[in-house]
Amino acid sequence: MAGGRLQSQPPLPPTLALPSPLLLPPLPPQQVPPALALHYPEYLKFMALKVHAGDVSGGTSKFSPPVFVDEMWHCHILDSVAYQKFCEALLGPGGFVHHNLAGMYDDAVVKKARLTTAMGAYSVSFAQRPPLHIWEPGGAAAAQSGAGAGSGGTRRDASTTSFVKAEAVAITGHKRPCDDGAGSAATSRFRSDGSGAAMTAAAGGGSSSNYNRGGATARASASGGCSTSGNAAAAAAPIGPNGTDVSRTQADARITLRVQSFADALIISFAVKASTKMGCVYETYARHMGVTARDLRLSLGGRRLGSDETIAESGYKEGLERLPLGSGPDCLTPPHAHAAADAPLLSQQQLAQWQQRLLLQEQMLLQQYQQQQRQLLQQQQQLLSQQQQERGAAAAPRIPQAPPAPPLVWAMGPRGPVKPAGAGPPPWRVSMTLTPRPEGLGMNIGGHGAVGGCAVLGFRQLGRGLPNPAQDAGVLPGDVLLECDDAACGTFDETLQQMRAAVAKGEPFALVVERRCAPP
Repeated sequence: MAGGRLQSQPPLPPTLALPSPLLLPPLPPQQVPPALALHYPEYLKFMALKVHAGDVSGGTSKFSPPVFVDEMWHCHILDSVAYQKFCEALLGPGGFVHHNLAGMYDDAVVKKARLTTAMGAYSVSFAQRPPLHIWEPGGAAAAQSGAGAGSGGTRRDASTTSFVKAEAVAITGHKRPCDDGAGSAATSRFRSDGSGAAMTAAAGGGSSSNYNRGGATARASASGGCSTSGNAAAAAAPIGPNGTDVSRTQADARITLRVQSFADALIISFAVKASTKMGCVYETYARHMGVTARDLRLSLGGRRLGSDETIAESGYKEGLERLPLGSGPDCLTPPHAHAAADAPLLSQQQLAQWQQRLLLQEQMLLQQYQQQQRQLLQQQQQLLSQQQQERGAAAAPRIPQAPPAPPLVWAMGPRGPVKPAGAGPPPWRVSMTLTPRPEGLGMNIGGHGAVGGCAVLGFRQLGRGLPNPAQDAGVLPGDVLLECDDAACGTFDETLQQMRAAVAKGEPFALVVERRCAPP
């Protein structure tokens, strides 16, 4: 049913359908642990799928990432500035892909369905199946073990194998919010036969190996995938041959706990008991690594393990060995580095693939560095050219401009102002001295002239028998007031204020007007 919806979904845009190493620049090495950086291409593809499906609001998620892709997501979110730029590169300015923290409380069936939907969208959008060693690590291990069992897989003695590879516990030195991945605590059920030998439970669809020890054969049972039960403690309860709870009888049995660091892929083994608290694992690992316990995160199958959980409640599956109990307290023995004889973490093919991806990323980083250098050189050349142009413009000879002609001073004749000899054609700038009276200046102004200031509209009588100051100074109707007492005339209100100030002083002041026609 989900497959039909995916087939009708439009293909990814070309910018999102690029090969993962070329989609976006990789994260800086100091931000992501080396072992986790190998999953960066798949992280880019997963984010492209969420953007294309519109699954960015942080509400009800459509897709869930696999465990290691989710860890990469957490590493990226810690650098909020870089993550915001990353989201804007996918969605445009202001775009943001939110992380749904509420998904961790969903049932395992819901999480598995979201992961399956994401894998289906991956196959349709990128025209290839998602790599199972990243998207389904448990399923890939089960497929390999099933093939080995069908062809008569070899037996391995319990003394040479002290852990189940598919059920490694991953630990990282960063505090991160709870993930909404599809992983969940795997179930483990331990059964014992009549000979008293412990039965080994395979991890999350891990290898179904046979162990031959002391003449008694203990056969491993594969769970075939993650548990669909939300109660990890109930799922991890050991049961006997007749369905009876044997957790009390095996609570003090010794288990080899295998812890792998995301930072450097170092594996450390601990000898613990089924009743050991995870808090003891945190403290012992922190002392051994020289870090603080509260800065660690211990996860199993994509689920963070709490300090109050026991080994049995966590769902960790490991062959129980009936070792003699010591007289010491219920805590861990000193950790030791994993023996070199243990099985390698990666196959040669996977290692070659990841090395090739790292090489592609290094080449892309080199190309980006070279492009940045070219851009910087181009900017420097542009800046140098601009500076040279500015210097050339400053050194160029400047053409001297003629000073403005001084205002003409008109003389008052018997018939009014007389134009001075040698004056050119209009308009003229006429300078005159105006002596105001207490009653005012005797002229009406208004409107704007061509040059600025206000036009003289006419004159008014200040009183019977009183002279008009403006007419006496030589002002003619149609003159445009330019300056009043060495201050430029602006708007009508500003000019009116200047005139009133001149009247208040009662002293003569200079008046400059623009005259456009000769006096009569």
